[in-house]
Amino acid sequence: MTGIPVQLGGIKLATARFQIIRPAAGNPFPAAFLKFIMILSLSKKRSVFCISICSICLLLFSCKEKVANNSFDTLKVDFLNSRDDLVFSSIISTEVEIIPLSNQDDDTSELIYLNTINKMAIVGNEIFILDLLNANKILVFDFKGNFIRYIGQFGEAPGEYLQPMDFGIRDSQISVLDVGKILTFDLNGNFLESVRINSIRATSFFPLSESGYTFLTSEREVDNLLLTDSDFNQVNSFFPYHFRALNPLLINPLYENAAGHLIYRRNFNDTLFKISNLERPSPYLYIDYLSKKVDLEKILNSSNPEKTFNESLSNYCNTIYFYESKNYNYLSFVLEGEKWINIYSKITGKTILFKNSNLDDDVTYDPFSYLVGVSGEKFFFLVKPEVIQNSLFNIAVNSESRSHLKKMKSLASELDREDNMVLIGVEFNF
Repeated sequence: MTGIPVQLGGIKLATARFQIIRPAAGNPFPAAFLKFIMILSLSKKRSVFCISICSICLLLFSCKEKVANNSFDTLKVDFLNSRDDLVFSSIISTEVEIIPLSNQDDDTSELIYLNTINKMAIVGNEIFILDLLNANKILVFDFKGNFIRYIGQFGEAPGEYLQPMDFGIRDSQISVLDVGKILTFDLNGNFLESVRINSIRATSFFPLSESGYTFLTSEREVDNLLLTDSDFNQVNSFFPYHFRALNPLLINPLYENAAGHLIYRRNFNDTLFKISNLERPSPYLYIDYLSKKVDLEKILNSSNPEKTFNESLSNYCNTIYFYESKNYNYLSFVLEGEKWINIYSKITGKTILFKNSNLDDDVTYDPFSYLVGVSGEKFFFLVKPEVIQNSLFNIAVNSESRSHLKKMKSLASELDREDNMVLIGVEFNF
């Protein structure tokens, strides 16, 4: 297994697989016991007995160590089982949710234009959306796509932000990461407090219950993952900067899974980590690209890591994003300039792997649609209205047509090319 060399809690881990190369505190095979065996072995008569005892103990403890180091799941990407004839509707339930996002505030007639969705969260019957580039705000919609309200506003007054980078929802409050500060609101948008974090230049974050915060940075000479207490004092940091290409803005680098665990992902790292406290992350999931996995250790040990990285980029898999529900994993990655999708069912153990360009997409009707969030078992894709219109223009609808096609055809006739994007929610079923 390959990965990024890190320092965690004083234990050097050679790779993301957590290969321990020196004993941790509380080693079950203590030095005192070894010393005792050595003393016994000074007697020639006892040497055979002691060697036998040592062999048995080493076998027992080495087995225990092996189990401890492999107690997390592996998601294998096997290209021998890839599909080139997949129809999207064949792997989902029949009910599909269609949410055209409004581009107007009905109360003020203000126009709202979204460029993309950088983060999405669903609480109850409301959808919270962050668009970094165009809206530069956090917006709330209902499940019909109607705009409900903003969370905060642009500005420098109390309760206002200059550049919302990320948000996290916990305990009926939403915290917003701004430049040099974190603002907290209730879910109705009422401002509660603002706290300065001038020493932390973060691109993403997530609150860790009452114990503290997780921050991601892309600053040189600063570790990528920072853990702070509730007063934003740094407690630990992990994953060195190394070089620029390892530190881009990622899609969904921090997320809370169905079990309530905070999961962290880094660019070109084949292991996802679980963050449960401020002490150290633990391996959560190993993504095994087999022969197409990048040898990051080789890159880092080269004389020019940045150059070596760029030269080998097209030959190996790089994760674009990873989402999961209780029952399914959804992995998107790029290989040789092509987007691939790997969907794994935790219920049946089945995997569906396909190149995105080979998918017959009779659900979103947008070959460029992409996943932006998960709620329960529903996976939400973002679709552009003009692509829907173009894709459905020559498709006829009759009484025999699927109900979803009829709904999409009707939607296409109502959409304007300047409208906001459409969310398509599906549940996998295979």
